[in-house]
Amino acid sequence: MKKSIIVVLVLMSIAAILPIVGNSFMKSTINQRVSELESFGLRVEKQSSQSSYLLTQRHFEFLLQDSAAFLEYLHKYSDQQIPSYVNAILNGVLIGVDLEYSNLPFEKAIEVEIYPLSLSASMREDMKKEDPAFENYVEKFLESKSILYHIKYNLLNSKFKGYIKDIESSYSFDTELEVDVKLSGVKFSGEGDFIAPKELKSKIKSFSVDIRNQKEALNIHFMKLSSESKFDSKNSYKTDMKLKALGVLLSGTQSDGNITIKDLRISASLDDTKAKVQLESKIKFKELHLESKELFVNMKKYVFELQVENLDKNKFEIFHSLSSKKYIQKSLFQLIEKGLTINIKEFSLKDVEVAKIGNIKGFNIETKLIIQEDSQLSQKIAISPLMVIGDLEIHTKIRINKKMYSYIMQNPGALIELSPYIKEDGDSVIFKIDFVDSQVSINGQVLQ
Repeated sequence: MKKSIIVVLVLMSIAAILPIVGNSFMKSTINQRVSELESFGLRVEKQSSQSSYLLTQRHFEFLLQDSAAFLEYLHKYSDQQIPSYVNAILNGVLIGVDLEYSNLPFEKAIEVEIYPLSLSASMREDMKKEDPAFENYVEKFLESKSILYHIKYNLLNSKFKGYIKDIESSYSFDTELEVDVKLSGVKFSGEGDFIAPKELKSKIKSFSVDIRNQKEALNIHFMKLSSESKFDSKNSYKTDMKLKALGVLLSGTQSDGNITIKDLRISASLDDTKAKVQLESKIKFKELHLESKELFVNMKKYVFELQVENLDKNKFEIFHSLSSKKYIQKSLFQLIEKGLTINIKEFSLKDVEVAKIGNIKGFNIETKLIIQEDSQLSQKIAISPLMVIGDLEIHTKIRINKKMYSYIMQNPGALIELSPYIKEDGDSVIFKIDFVDSQVSINGQVLQ
């Protein structure tokens, strides 16, 4: 009996100290992350904590005192150059962070809320000079946590999910200009470091901006935007974006009009895991409508698919990492000198409706451009671009519906010279154009 009682007491003691152990681990991990942030330009202005036996809450306020250092830190995880003006906007911004986590050691999920609390002092001063009422509105808007990211992050498996708080803001300026902004249904999830995730999925239910005065109005809105990305490395990724509807409407001006896009999809990938680098990109939409006083065009089922192959890995990595425009052109030429293949796998449009004419159908174009390896290419371009013609090989196939071809012929241009080379196939005309060994042939006939 005594042994049983001792075992029970030991187990109860272990259970009792587990939250203490868990809290110690989480506190140590968070403090380490805070120290890392401080080394990249953020300074802790204020912090507090509140703990119960099973739960701990911590609050931080970070001042971004060195935005250049912080942007340099972000740039390590991005292949995009961050605009220089962002530096001035962020410097001096105050950011609030709330953390909540369980003290139990087997529960490693932490919930985080991040929100800007205040703009920089210099920005507030500038806004006060321009519009004191608007500066006051912005400060109250931020103080109320109107822009807020909520993230649940698991420290063990690095998986996370979260949302952005819905935004609905309206403001009327003294100039009788009114602005409404709405953002709803933003959710995301992923795996890996939150700044540089291995996988990331996101959804936005709707977003709209309305700008208007007594005479003019501009409305921009979109619905059901989603994206999914996988990152094997900084230079190897796949991403896919879908948009259900996008609309832009301008009224009350001399240039009134509207643009509507339905079922837009954009995908891109970069693969550097093999001997040569390969890039792919695809854009397609179900319908695009353009309308103004002078223009009416309705396009359906558009596809553009591009592939770039056989890029030299070392030269591509150098080119991809450059941010200075001074060296980009030189690096690009060095990359092209190693040779590459540009393949437009599909450039097509099924239907085009034009005002007063109706549906003139569409076209399909396929093109392959091969640039042979040539270490003298840069020098040839510098002397005369015509000198690189011998390094080029082009194969193009154009299929145009007869209705569209007839419409094009009503506006005489370069294509009228192709008429003697036409091949017909049902309701389409076909042009197969090849450029090899500095000679052009159309449908098998060499141009003299």
